[in-house]
Amino acid sequence: MSDWKSDFMNTQLGKLLLGIIKLAIAGLLIQLVQLFNNYSITITIGGNTYDITAVLQILVAFFPILLIISAMRDIGIKL
Repeated sequence: MSDWKSDFMNTQLGKLLLGIIKLAIAGLLIQLVQLFNNYSITITIGGNTYDITAVLQILVAFFPILLIISAMRDIGIKL
């Protein structure tokens, strides 16, 4: 990053903007997780078929939680 960008992101306003951006991205990811409720994802290993929809929902839902925690820290809320 250039010097002015890194200097700006270290200010309170820069951290606030970064936190808001992270919250927006987390909201989009949460909506994508909700789309998985309509689909059944299965894999076939050998002769057995396994439904992995719940596993994928948990994994994908984990990332918005991390983004929300990171955004809260950027905004100034200590968890």
